Amino acid sequence: VFIIMPGEIHNFNSISANTLYIMKFYAPAEFSLMRINGLIRPSNEYYGIFRNIVEVIANEVSDKSAGYEYAVNIQANRLMLEIIRTLKASKISNDERKELKKKFKFLNQINDYLETHYSEKILLDEIAAHCHYSKYYFAHMIKKITSVSFINYLTIFRLEKSKELLYSDKSITQISFDCGFNNLRSFNRCFKKYYHM
Repeated sequence: VFIIMPGEIHNFNSISANTLYIMKFYAPAEFSLMRINGLIRPSNEYYGIFRNIVEVIANEVSDKSAGYEYAVNIQANRLMLEIIRTLKASKISNDERKELKKKFKFLNQINDYLETHYSEKILLDEIAAHCHYSKYYFAHMIKKITSVSFINYLTIFRLEKSKELLYSDKSITQISFDCGFNNLRSFNRCFKKYYHM
């Protein structure tokens, strides 16, 4: 069980087939000012409590029995209560909050640019200049914030766009070109590398 707090930069990648439940809760405002250790392993004494709540929610949503929305709401509130009581939360300092805001501003600049230009050839110099940074500072910052190089970040961005288009009438070749890949072979190689299929 992973709990990702508001404002946390996160990523999930699986190397094998899994059943994954993603639940988004609208937490109280004070949650955005807290930090927790959000990884709950089976060896943790409270793992069973969290997993049970998640399974009850998943079953309610799957079955859709009369009043299931209320049941989900009750379990979601129970989960919030367990997070507050069980996991040791600590307040985020003003300096940490400022640093988070700076990181999000930086990523938003990049994502806004990529949203418009991902199908085009994008050079590091161009996007760095657009964001008003030197290419060296830009490359350093993106690696520091995301743990991947700009090229990898761009590739993942394009692949995510391609996943959305896979359900359209377009051919895979057309999707690969629409998402900025130079050829189908390159697209297939990248897709397999990141999604293992």
